[in-house]
Amino acid sequence: MLAQCNLSGMYSSGRVPGEGRDVVRAHMWMLLAARGGDSVARVSCEFASRRLRPAQRARAEELAQAWQVEHSGGVA
Repeated sequence: MLAQCNLSGMYSSGRVPGEGRDVVRAHMWMLLAARGGDSVARVSCEFASRRLRPAQRARAEELAQAWQVEHSGGVA
């Protein structure tokens, strides 16, 4: 979960090598950390969610869901 939070911060600030700033991917990683039980990530998700457009929130949700399915043997 800590790694997911850190990766979220890196996407949010544009520090992922080879990638630009990506608030959708940042939110996706924070969602995953929150779903994993990180209480700080849960609060951060709620705050960040208010700053995203509905389409951005929806895309982050889709990406998080796809990641969970891919990394859980097909069960999200």
